[in-house]
Formats: sequence, structure tokens, C-alpha cells
Amino acid sequence: MLVKGLHPTIPLIRHKWFSGWEGEYGLSMKQPTRKYKVPFHILEQRCEIGWLNTFRVRAACLALNGYDPDMENFDQSPYYVNESGAKNISTLAVAGLSVPLVEGHADTRERWTGNFTTFSDKSRILAGEIPYVEVMLRSDADTNSGTKRKTIELRVREHIRSRGYGPWLTVATSPKGSYREADVLTFLERHLTPLEGKRCWRIMFADDFSAHLTDAVWRLCWHRGYVLIPLGGGVTGVQQTVDLDLNQHVRREYTAAETVELIAMMRSGITVPSMKAEDCVDILHGVMANKALHLAAADSYEKAGFTANLSDDDRDQFIVREAGGIWARRHMRQKVNAAVAAVRDEVDKKRLTWTHHDVQRLIRPYPPKSCDDALRRLGAEAYVDAAVVADDGVVEAEGSAEGAGVEGEGDAGVEGQEAASEDGDDAMEEGILRSLHEEQEDVFVVDMSEMGDAAVVADDNDSAADKPPVDEAHVELVERSEGLIAILEETRQQLLDHGLMSSAGVLENDIRGEKRRVRDLSREDPGVLMAVARARDAEEARERKRRIEIADANSRIMTRHKLQKKIDDAETKLKRRKVELAAVEELLEARHHITNVRLDFLGDGQKNCGGVTGRKRREEVLDRLARLGTGLSPAQRNEWVWFKEAWDRAGLDGHGDDWVRTFAAWAQGVLGKLEQGIGNAFSDFVHSETERVFQGDDGLCLPAVA
Repeated sequence: MLVKGLHPTIPLIRHKWFSGWEGEYGLSMKQPTRKYKVPFHILEQRCEIGWLNTFRVRAACLALNGYDPDMENFDQSPYYVNESGAKNISTLAVAGLSVPLVEGHADTRERWTGNFTTFSDKSRILAGEIPYVEVMLRSDADTNSGTKRKTIELRVREHIRSRGYGPWLTVATSPKGSYREADVLTFLERHLTPLEGKRCWRIMFADDFSAHLTDAVWRLCWHRGYVLIPLGGGVTGVQQTVDLDLNQHVRREYTAAETVELIAMMRSGITVPSMKAEDCVDILHGVMANKALHLAAADSYEKAGFTANLSDDDRDQFIVREAGGIWARRHMRQKVNAAVAAVRDEVDKKRLTWTHHDVQRLIRPYPPKSCDDALRRLGAEAYVDAAVVADDGVVEAEGSAEGAGVEGEGDAGVEGQEAASEDGDDAMEEGILRSLHEEQEDVFVVDMSEMGDAAVVADDNDSAADKPPVDEAHVELVERSEGLIAILEETRQQLLDHGLMSSAGVLENDIRGEKRRVRDLSREDPGVLMAVARARDAEEARERKRRIEIADANSRIMTRHKLQKKIDDAETKLKRRKVELAAVEELLEARHHITNVRLDFLGDGQKNCGGVTGRKRREEVLDRLARLGTGLSPAQRNEWVWFKEAWDRAGLDGHGDDWVRTFAAWAQGVLGKLEQGIGNAFSDFVHSETERVFQGDDGLCLPAVA
């Protein structure tokens, strides 16, 4: 148009123009639902190695010990003292006005680590066993040689004990709030049960992290009856069961409970609320005590392919999400069958036994790749305190055993693509990591602009909060049976305490029959167990809340008593200060009065020093002096009326016309001593004058009249 001499029409580039341009060409700004830490072909290879290691150990245990081992998995996840603020969650506000957010900014940077566990055996959870949890608090180690760190740990440990929390919840501290080899060993020593009695061997999964892969960790697990199988680097979003069906639900419920607690603090008058370590532990305990949460997480072992049948594929259809796609593409059923057959052949030929060396031979290492160096640099040593500011806001760099925070995967069609996401990506992918449907292999792309900052994408089939279809009549019957069993148990214990053994035996039979009825109902409807677990969780949550309210009420009563004592002490001190202040004011008033009294008013220059009138005015001055300081002694008060008249007459006789000036000088001297803090100055003056003037005189001592 410029060449033709025409005036060009230039579009006005604004937000509306971009929106129209996107709509015209069917475009939108989206973010990926998966971000790979390793190239996709390496991810598939490491998933395959992890599966084969697991099935070889399972086959060996079944052939040598006669049972298929249960599985456990532990993993660390970073949290903050203000989790909602650290995740930059949206705040409801009036459009066009400032966001009414009040928070301690330092709390959004004060990190701690939650070490969570999942069980594959649901019966352990239903029996009341909670997968163990540890809270790793951050505390500087160079302060008094670690004294501060030990103090914090002991304080929180005492809080856990006083609250009556179970042994499945423990606390630890470290300089960076992250785990090292010694911390991992301590965690395992606290929670791994010894191989005693009827307890069978178990498989323990852990991330491919240097602190997990040491010989000391392996030997400790083996000594406690666990076979440690590391997961490959970068496979967290596919095979890490803690990440698949536990972490996102725990974080969501923890953040919600924390937000309620912060709002309650603000309503109580705390301008800038801040969570203490004990508050974080209380909230986490309330979340992790939910058995339904752990029962749902137990299904992730089957979804990730670890509990598939050893020899046939009748349950391979339950391997879903990315794991199901990789399982099918890598033809894992054929490879698993071959690996299991090889293990059984070795057992039959007596070349494989259940020993430390032979079992360790079944676990093949992961071939090293160039991308592993980047993963190690993103490990626990990469914990960063300062925020990484991205284009879309403030995102925290979250380190973990495999990298920064929760690992996810990128688009399945981009094989070989290197992980190039920054440290802050993990905080954003936390909420969208679970958006894939179980039955589909394709990766869906979620439009984050439609979801909002605090969106959490979860499939209906995967959510721990989803309720399985159950028969409401069965649920009601089971709940009634559970209540009846509790009543019978309590009555039976009371009968035993009173020695009524035969009656207790009758109730024991009734309890067995009621429990058998519950089991039959549960077999008819599998969802009944989940419903009963929810009802039991709700009852336990109410009981925990009641205990906490009682403890808080006792604490408030003690605090009220302490405050009342402080108020009483303050009032006593105030009264004492008022008395002292009144004495000072009286002293100043007396000095001012005496200083401003004219000598002629006291009788100076008059006949006989003013006579009776002058004497009474001089006695008024003496009465004022007697009320200052500590005043007179009891004996002096008893003789005060006589002393004033006799002493004034003696002074008049001794000094004549100069008596008034001498009297005024002596009074000013007494006031000066009182101002210097000598409280008994006037009493000393009266005593000395009594000895000087009346020494040797005969008198009559009379008792004081009340």
C-alpha cells in the first residue's frame, strides 16, 4: 500500500484483537498436562525394568516362601507453613479493588517435607493400621551445635504425644528440611516392623535417589523383612504410587483445612496469622487419619501394574493411565511371563535361594543416561528458598527425591524430548498431574485458562473422594452392626472386669455372629467396606475434634488463670504505685505550702511570735510534716498533742523573737531530707528534739486512745 501511495489501515493490537484472532483460527493458549523429566523412550525402558524387577522378586518369593509379598512405597513431598500462599491460590475479591490478602510472606517460603507411605494390602488399613507418615521440619544445624534443631524436634514430638496421636506419625528435623541417608535410615528404623511371627516378606519401593540407594538402606530393609526395589529416574508420574493417588488429595485437603484455620485466626483478632509447626502437624494428622484416602491409594498398585497376575493376563485390563499404554506398547505380558518362567526354572534347579545375594541379583540396575545428571542436580540438594518468578506468577522450586516436587510426563507423542522445564514447573503441574482417564492411552490437554489458578484436575474414576456404587440398605445394616459390636465389646469388657466370665462368653459368641454378618454383607456389596470406612473415619474425626477441643478448653482455662493472676498482680502494683504517688504529691504540696507561707503568718515580727494564733499555725505545719514519709512512730503519735505545744513553748522561750525563722529553717531541712528519700526524716527530727528539749523532765505516759 505504501508503494501504491495508499494510506495503510493498521490494526489496533489489543487483547480483544488477540481473542478474535484466536477464535477465527480456532486457537487457544494451553499448557501441557505432562512434563517429562527424561526422554519418553527412556521413560518406557525404565518402567519396563521396574516391572520386571518386581515380578521377578514376586515370583521368587512365591516359589521359595509360598506367598505373594505385599508392597509398600514411601515418597517425600514438599510443603510450606502457608501452603495456600506458597501455591499462589486465587483469593475471592471484589472486581476492580485490591485483593484483601493478609499473610506472613516469610511463611510461604518456610518449607517442611511430608514423607508419606502407601500400602497395597487393604486389610491392614481396614484393621486400623495407618500408613506411616513423617514430618521433616527445617532447622539450622549450626546453631549451638544442633541444639535448636533438637529442641524443635522434641517440642513437636511432645505435642504429638500429648495429643494422643498414633506411632504412625513421627517428626524429624534437618538443616534444609530434606532427607539425607541418615534421615532415611532413621525413618525406616522407626516405622518398618521387624520380621517376626506370622509377618511375611514385603516389597518396598523408593525413588531412584542417592539417599535411598545406599547399601545401608538396602541392608536395613532386608533385616526388617523388606526387599527394596528402586524406581527408575523420571517415572514418578507413571509408577510412584504415592504420587498417583495420594499426594494430590492430601495436598488439596491439607490446603483447605489450613485455609480454614488461618481464617479462624484472623477472626479471633490475629492480624497476620501464622501456622506453628504444631498446627501443621495437627492438620496433617487430621488429613492422613482418613482411611478412605489410603484405601483409594492402595488401588494405585494395580493401576500402575505392580500387582498384575504373575502368569496370566486376566487382570491386565486394570493397568490404566500412562502405565497401561506403556504396558501394551512394550508387550509386557510376554516379557513378564518369560521373566517369571526363568525365575521358577532357577528355583527348580536349586540355583536361586531366598538370600540377600540371590534376591539382589533379581533386581537389575537402570542403565545410566546423560539425563541422569540433570535429575541428580534437581534432587534433594536443589532445595531453593527464593521464589522463581515466572511469566504467570510466583512459583516455588520444589525439590524431591527425583527432582523438584511432583514429577509428571509430557505429551506422549513427543518421544525423545529432553526435560527442559524449570524448577517452578512442578508447583504448577501438581494440580493437573492426574487429568488422564484410566481407560484411555491418549494424553488430554487441559485449558488452564478455563480452570483458574487453584484448579485440581482429577478423573472421576480415580478420585479418592468418589463413592463406589453401594446398596444403601446394606450400608445401613453394616453401620448398625458396627454400632452393636461396639456396644457388645464395651459390655463384655465390663463383665470381664467384674469377673462374670460366663456372661462375657455369651456376648463373645454374639460378637462373632455379628462380625460374620458384616463380612457376609461386605462380600455381597464390595462398596460396603468403603462406606463403613468412611463412617468410621467420620466418627474418629469427631472424636479427635472433641479431644482437641477439650485440650484447647483446658489450655484456655489455664491461660485465663495466668492472665487473672497477672491482672491481680498488676492491680496490686498499681495500688502501691498510687500510694507512693500520693505520698510524693503530698510531699510536694506540703513543700509548696510551707515554702509559700509568709513568716509573718507564722507570727514573725509580732508580739510573743503571734501568741495563740501563731502557735496554732506552726502546729498546722508540724501536722503536715507528720503525714509525710513514714510519719511518726506509735510512741510519738501517742505524745504528739503534748509534744507540739510543749516544744513550741520551749522554742519560744529559748529563741525569743527569732523562733519563727528558726522554726521555718528546721521545717525546710526536714522537707529536703524527705525529698532525698529519707522517709523517717521527721520522726528522727521529733526524736532528737525530744531528747534535746525534754531530757531529764518528769512526765506521765498515758496509753493512746483508739
